[in-house]
Amino acid sequence: MSQKTKQGLSYLVKHLLAMVIIAILLFIGLNLFLKNYTRHGVTIVVPDVKGLPIDSAISVLTKEQLRYRVIDSSYVDTLPGGIVIKQNPDAGREVKPERTIYLTISSYSAPKVKMPDLIDMPLQTAQSILETNNLKIKEIIYKPDIANNVVLEQLYKGKPIKPGTLIPINSEITLVVGIHETQRMVIVPDVRCQTLMEALTTLQLYGLSQGSIVADKPITDSSRVFVVKQEPPAGDSKPLGSPVDVFISETLPPECQNDVSILP
Repeated sequence: MSQKTKQGLSYLVKHLLAMVIIAILLFIGLNLFLKNYTRHGVTIVVPDVKGLPIDSAISVLTKEQLRYRVIDSSYVDTLPGGIVIKQNPDAGREVKPERTIYLTISSYSAPKVKMPDLIDMPLQTAQSILETNNLKIKEIIYKPDIANNVVLEQLYKGKPIKPGTLIPINSEITLVVGIHETQRMVIVPDVRCQTLMEALTTLQLYGLSQGSIVADKPITDSSRVFVVKQEPPAGDSKPLGSPVDVFISETLPPECQNDVSILP
């Protein structure tokens, strides 16, 4: 092999070695850069921001080097607007810094529904329609009329309301209902062992009004209290619209245990 050929091979080998070394150095540098850029091995435990006002939730997430995005809102009648009700990822998950946490908050205003037309409907049908449309009965006013137990007027905030009018869900509607003179006395139903809401609905159906509500101790959850006593007692005959007092408790009385329909 000539001297010139040997020099050419040596030159080629040197360049190949240099290219390999450069490639290795680039690989190492790129790897270090990516590890640093993505904070390899660094994780953050997602804090629990559910139940916090959105401003407080943002402060907590920002402090933990996390991003946020409000993606939805939902109406909750027991919460003011702007409270975090859902988060994704959930609290306790380990994520990378700068991860976006998606939040759902409570709406600032109640959605609206159209007022149905209840005129000339039987009272029980009207009550079902109101419930289906997320509306409530504030009061039933009985008025002597040939149309017995039929809705004569529908009122919102004391004034007649036309069908189709938009009002917030859970609004309270007053119904004026016809009643025969011969049916102005009613038999008091037995509402013991019913939940408070069930008992009040039953009294309305019988044309009786809500009297005093007496609790045996401070109530923590009004949706899960039971009627343990009533006055006047079941079976009494009272004028239409008479008030019925109910005594409530969070503890289901032993005599009610057999009524499985009301158990939590």
